[in-house]
Amino acid sequence: MNKEPSIFELTQISYLDYEKPRYPKFNVHRLKVGYYSSLANAEQAMTELASKDRKSIFGFLVNEYPLDICAWGFAKSRRNYLSDGSLWDESLVSEIETDGKFESFYGRPPEKMRFKIGDLVEVLYGDSVHLEIIGDLPCTPEKCNKMYQRSEVKELGTILLDHSDDSYYTLDQKGEHGHPRAATLFPARLKISSQISSKFNNHLSNLLT
Repeated sequence: MNKEPSIFELTQISYLDYEKPRYPKFNVHRLKVGYYSSLANAEQAMTELASKDRKSIFGFLVNEYPLDICAWGFAKSRRNYLSDGSLWDESLVSEIETDGKFESFYGRPPEKMRFKIGDLVEVLYGDSVHLEIIGDLPCTPEKCNKMYQRSEVKELGTILLDHSDDSYYTLDQKGEHGHPRAATLFPARLKISSQISSKFNNHLSNLLT
């Protein structure tokens, strides 16, 4: 973990006034609310915003960035919150390269998995939200250890997992796969038609067979 001082960027994500959100995709608006000296201060500001107009809010993001170094937008940690300001998930593996290396990812414990295979989820991509289905979960500590051990036995060199591995395997409405980061996934909160649900379940069935 990088020890440099941090700043916490709070972003509010809102539904569009002129567009009713519908699956499988809808647009949202991002607004950078401010920068805070601590996570607690960012969360306090978030709570105040959530109490004013929760119905128009999709959720919040808090990204932690290091100060006084060239980080090029890479974060030390990322967190996402629901519309009421409650923490939903967090990715705590730093994206900052130090001495030519990234911080290692040692797996996400089962109790930290917010979803299971087959769950329909909302995935935030920029200014749009896509309905997708979970096809596989992030690597657990046990699975990561086995991967490291196999690489040593087969003399493949050291396997290095990093922040990008703290992600889910998902399928979109066309059945194409993606690897969205854990802190970009939200629970599905809108009505899902039987037609859309059936389509996603067929994609998942094709993946698992």
